[in-house]
Amino acid sequence: MMKRLLFFCTIFLLLAGPVTVSAQPETALLHFDKSFYVAGEVAWFQLYLPAHLQDRSFAPHLTVVDPKGETVWETFLDTKGQVNCSGYYDIPYGLDAGFYQFRFTARDAERRVTELINAEVPVYSDLKPLPGEAAVPDTSYFYDGSEPAAKLLRVDIRPESNAPVLPGQPVTLHITVKDRDDKPVETAGSVSVRDERLTGRAVLYKSAIFTGDELPGNAHWLPDASWAGTVLLPDGKPLQTPLLAALDIETNQVHFAETDAGGRFLLRVPPYSGMRRIQIMERGGTRVRVDWEKDTTRFVRNRLPYTRGILEYLEQSRKRKKIYQLYAAVETKLQRAASVLPVTEWETRRTYPVQDYERFPDLATFFQEVVWMVKFSSHKGAYKAGMYNTAQLEEFGHAPLFLLDNKATFDADFIARLKPADIDTIDLLYEPKLLRKYFPAIGSGGVILIKTLRRNAVLPPEQEANIFPLHGFLPEASFPGIGAEASGPELHPVLYWNPALRTDAQGKATITFNHSDDRGDFIVEIVVQGPDGKRGIEWFRYSVK
Repeated sequence: MMKRLLFFCTIFLLLAGPVTVSAQPETALLHFDKSFYVAGEVAWFQLYLPAHLQDRSFAPHLTVVDPKGETVWETFLDTKGQVNCSGYYDIPYGLDAGFYQFRFTARDAERRVTELINAEVPVYSDLKPLPGEAAVPDTSYFYDGSEPAAKLLRVDIRPESNAPVLPGQPVTLHITVKDRDDKPVETAGSVSVRDERLTGRAVLYKSAIFTGDELPGNAHWLPDASWAGTVLLPDGKPLQTPLLAALDIETNQVHFAETDAGGRFLLRVPPYSGMRRIQIMERGGTRVRVDWEKDTTRFVRNRLPYTRGILEYLEQSRKRKKIYQLYAAVETKLQRAASVLPVTEWETRRTYPVQDYERFPDLATFFQEVVWMVKFSSHKGAYKAGMYNTAQLEEFGHAPLFLLDNKATFDADFIARLKPADIDTIDLLYEPKLLRKYFPAIGSGGVILIKTLRRNAVLPPEQEANIFPLHGFLPEASFPGIGAEASGPELHPVLYWNPALRTDAQGKATITFNHSDDRGDFIVEIVVQGPDGKRGIEWFRYSVK
């Protein structure tokens, strides 16, 4: 009986074929330069994605959420068709201590949001006293020894020389990556070098590497900055329109979105870096209210662990800040790439330098006496405006659009009551061809550009409420590193961060960095990923006497 059972089991295995196990991970991985931060530091990171997302350019959205569940910062990243992208978060000095979520998501054209990875990162404060419930344990929190991800690639790290590492001197490391069959692998990766005594596993049990859930293989996420929201009328009913206007106040560019029967829309804006003020408006001037869709977070209220190592780090952090203050410097000086704004400069035909004219009591009178092409009329105590169409020799059929210091309004009564003493120039744009070119759909009644002397005009509150500071793509910046000829002492918890590590066809790469002026134990942490998505993680420790 036993022989017959073995025979049928063998036949079944032969018919089923070889059993294969998927080796490459299908999850995102997030590598930080260290496992915790103090307010005022910069958190550097590299996001790794599964291999099936190669050549699919999209824009991961990073949201940083504080311990109260409020968003404190957000930005977009650009994968550029690769399966890794890097970035940073310049942590404000006044940030409260606690666990902060770094939530990476992606959105598709149907407004659906997919979470790529969510990491809870501890952020401490060295400017405020410890919270009353901060218990300091008798022993430090040691790392539990578990690995954050499968080590499917082997990473070898060797120093160029066996000579002792000296403070302030260059350090060169040679890196080799091979697979399990001992074949070299061409990989992309990230490297962090940090002070083991200040940031190591004996200080905090948290790892600097996080893994997410499995990601879909058929995802098609948007490559540009995008925001979802709902537009409502003053009575609370949704607004359905094929052309919801979004004016970029910084560049004078107009974008459009379509709303459905529920007032829902998806605003997509061509890539820009930093932050822009975007004004949402109905093309005819109808008052609207915008409710933006917020990311949902899986917030976990964890209490920060205050180990003896953390207390020492906070004390050292305070001392470093005093030293840098003495040298009129900062610990991490970010060199962000300059953001070039493609400002639209339209061709106006008539310009009026208001200060050259007699001081009239209000702009309605100024237009009546000086600018014949714009007519203000009062009806039941409120002003209306119209503009003359020189092409058709008659007044435009729609109300003119006013741009007050680049902010848009159709509120002629508000404009009419402004004081000419506060106005610098008034420009008119009235040619239909130029109106269609610069202000499609919203400028069909002519455009009147008004610049105040201080360039800080404020619209009525209900209109100002529709101007939103929207984050675009993260400006590029490089880890400053340690200078060879520094004017002051170089004392850094993180000596080196490089998210652009590349091994060649022989699986080899070399990195060189200047060491800090500190002595003690240091650790090199490397994460790599091959073309098939397989990853490798390795650590190398050394001492400076």
